[in-house]
Amino acid sequence: MIKKMMLLLVGLLLSLNAKATIVAFDEAGIDDNGASLAATTILELPVSSTATAFNFAGTLDLVGNLNKGGGTGAEFGLYLNGIILKDINQFSENNTTNAYTFDFKNLVSGNYALRFNVDGGPIVRRYSLESSISPASFTTPVPEPESYALLMAGLGLMVAIAKRTAK
Repeated sequence: MIKKMMLLLVGLLLSLNAKATIVAFDEAGIDDNGASLAATTILELPVSSTATAFNFAGTLDLVGNLNKGGGTGAEFGLYLNGIILKDINQFSENNTTNAYTFDFKNLVSGNYALRFNVDGGPIVRRYSLESSISPASFTTPVPEPESYALLMAGLGLMVAIAKRTAK
């Protein structure tokens, strides 16, 4: 019984230190002509709606200029369940290269999409997105000595009960 409890405790400690995977999300293509919602490029993020919090970071490179107008739902930004969550002001723009970088942290689970429109003819409406999706990391608080004392008392109580039932 004691061996089982020790194995369970070791397994719990190892699972707390498990490394999470990072998913690359890269797309390239040509934006449709126009600034309406029907012509808006919508890139759905490959995130499960049951996933825990995550980070989304990367760069959107455009050959042409970003159409910063557009109707409802066609504005440039990150959308959650069809509602704009992060607008143009929350992206870093590089005016010389038409690149937009972003680093959004601790996003909650849901259906996310990056939406944008590029002005110009077919050659300049090209885009490429290089990004990654990673689980959000949270800082683990350092337990106080009282927490360790309670843990040891609880483990001692479990050992005493195990010994008593073994007799």
